[in-house]
Amino acid sequence: IDNELVTETRDFTPIARNAAKTNRNGIEVALSYEAIKAEDKQAITLLRYRASFTSQNFKYEDYKKETVYNVTVFPAFLIARYGQEGEPVRREGVESQLQPNGTNKDVNAIRGVLTEDFSGNVIPGYAPIMFNLGFDVESEMGLYATANYNFVDRTELFDGNRPVQLRSAATGQRVLVAGTGTATVPAVGQTISRTYRDAYSIINLALGYQKTFGNIGLRLYANVDNLSDTQYSGFVRVNDNNGAYFNPSLPRNFSVGTNLTLTF
Repeated sequence: IDNELVTETRDFTPIARNAAKTNRNGIEVALSYEAIKAEDKQAITLLRYRASFTSQNFKYEDYKKETVYNVTVFPAFLIARYGQEGEPVRREGVESQLQPNGTNKDVNAIRGVLTEDFSGNVIPGYAPIMFNLGFDVESEMGLYATANYNFVDRTELFDGNRPVQLRSAATGQRVLVAGTGTATVPAVGQTISRTYRDAYSIINLALGYQKTFGNIGLRLYANVDNLSDTQYSGFVRVNDNNGAYFNPSLPRNFSVGTNLTLTF
């Protein structure tokens, strides 16, 4: 795709940029098999198995991002001296250039243009592998049950595709970190910002009763979502400059309810 719009979040506001070229390859497969059908005239009127699989290989073919920063740094703690124009600011997976703007290169406030080359990286926000397994059962007397297993692979959330790591600095120093402004380094080489979502899987179950009495329909149900009580983030932000990538999803939870319908 030429000139694709890619998203990022600046101070919780979504914005779009143009990537020169992206490449999206993938496959989706869905299967369903009914082992028992209503016409079989059995106590079990439906037994259906379901499966779906998705593979996504989405990458930036050509994407160089330029960002203008007004950053505050402390010259004694710099890992790259901005007085030497064009010296690279390095982090894992990215070579970046900060071009100083101004005559006094030792002042604390520096305005610069940061260029990052993400060509060849995975487009964030898309799990490379997802699959779903499930079954549905319905009985003649009105009882029914469903079960679903969902798996979502590890998902990159930042164009750089790696956690932001410092190559060299002392504990507590404040340095420029590409894409995030300044950050306090906890220790040499430690991760400053985690920029991916771990793979996760969840199981959802439902049990119920449904029956029609004349023109009145009745449905009673009980659901268990996230049976294994997995900690995960079903909804995420990508390229968030505040590092607010994650929105915690519900732990194991239960719901019960009833529906009444009247047909005229």
